[in-house]
Amino acid sequence: MIFPCLKKFFVLTILFNVTIISAQSSESVKDAERFNSCKVILKDGTELNGYIASFLETARNIDYEDAWLTSAETTYNLIDSEFEFRKNLEDRSTLYKQKYVKEVTLYYGDVIKPKTYKVLDLKYLDDDGQLKKSYKTVWLPVLAKDEINIYSMIFWYRNSREKWNGDTKYYKKRRKMLTMTYLQNSKDDYVLSFANPFDDDLSSIFNRKKITADVLRHIFRDCPNFIEKVVTKDKFNKDLYTVDKAPYKEKIRKVESNDALSEPVKLLMIDEITTEMDNRSLLKLIEDYKSSCK
Repeated sequence: MIFPCLKKFFVLTILFNVTIISAQSSESVKDAERFNSCKVILKDGTELNGYIASFLETARNIDYEDAWLTSAETTYNLIDSEFEFRKNLEDRSTLYKQKYVKEVTLYYGDVIKPKTYKVLDLKYLDDDGQLKKSYKTVWLPVLAKDEINIYSMIFWYRNSREKWNGDTKYYKKRRKMLTMTYLQNSKDDYVLSFANPFDDDLSSIFNRKKITADVLRHIFRDCPNFIEKVVTKDKFNKDLYTVDKAPYKEKIRKVESNDALSEPVKLLMIDEITTEMDNRSLLKLIEDYKSSCK
């Protein structure tokens, strides 16, 4: 037999718990727009299908006013210590630490190709071309997976200005700030940046030719004859791999003028085309390496 007061307590407890669950579910649905469809592969091989919320799927269309004040990987937030994951959008979020994750693939529907981000250790070459550890682990989007892997991403911005009411007005012209590309020999468990992460970006710019040459020497170190072909006097012979950008620019023009596409889809498609265009020379370089160094 349950006493009336105790019965009333049980009823109130159940109602209270139902209210909490309902509130949590409502809150989950309310902020669902922060999440992107994904597949997560953990370092132990476990695969998780669901939704992710982190910097990975954030549109890069802001004005990076402080872009040159810190190292590139820090400025552009390639170092993400954790992210939210939900199996279903109405679920409560589970946090996953970067150190337990191998890769994340984001899905954008039928129009945009999935994009895979791998968690990788970043290394660099010092002024003498010697390999050094940066003690940084970064998220990098896969452009090409082969004997030589390419990871690349573009950072965009719009000029902005503050209005008197405190709102920010963005100009319509979206500009490319820079393309960041990393290379990895498939035999290595790290990636190389074309910039020393401990140099300020200005000095990296002035020393860009030598840094590029040193990176290529290291990446293609198993084929000395190929290195002699592509590097001369600390300079990459990029004229060997020139690319006609006109077809890519025409693709971008068609996307921009396609009124059937939403603005977010247009931006993702333009990013995809531009990333391939900016790295086409490297893709040709790798194909040449594969045929020359069998």
